[in-house]
Amino acid sequence: MTARLDIEHDLPPDLADALGDDRRSVGTLYNELQDLTAEAFRDRFGDVFTRLTEAVPADVEFVIVALGLGVDTDADPFVTDAGVVAVHEPKPGGSVETLHFVGDHAPTDTFVMLPIRPGDCPPGSRRPISELTLEEFREVVSAMVYKRFDLLDSDVDAYRDSYLRPLVRGVEAYASS
Repeated sequence: MTARLDIEHDLPPDLADALGDDRRSVGTLYNELQDLTAEAFRDRFGDVFTRLTEAVPADVEFVIVALGLGVDTDADPFVTDAGVVAVHEPKPGGSVETLHFVGDHAPTDTFVMLPIRPGDCPPGSRRPISELTLEEFREVVSAMVYKRFDLLDSDVDAYRDSYLRPLVRGVEAYASS
């Protein structure tokens, strides 16, 4: 993480570096996700989608899902894999209140934070997460990668406090398991 967004963490250097804040890289990741065909998205995110709908408890109000992405810039498309790193309920300060799931192995080239309301997923639908479709999940992932880019571009403090901090706490849970 660059100095301007550095927050206190307990992560090994490779995982901390994967949480970098380069707008160009985040923008490229967003474009890459948008360019994936439906089949390519299903190949890379299908298992994540299944794990997510199983790992997110239906009886909680709000959770943070940390996704790990595999990236190989020599491949086309360069998003090669995805996995659920952790699912947790956050405390108001961003730390972990309740840890619901920690992945046993996930790609760690970069990470995406998904704020999920299990009783309203996708947002505004008022449907439970169990009824989420793969296409809707793709929209949620893309929206949060775009939100990361937008916050980096327009409000670094909000990015650090509302996006990066809860994501780091999920990645810390993964790293310590």
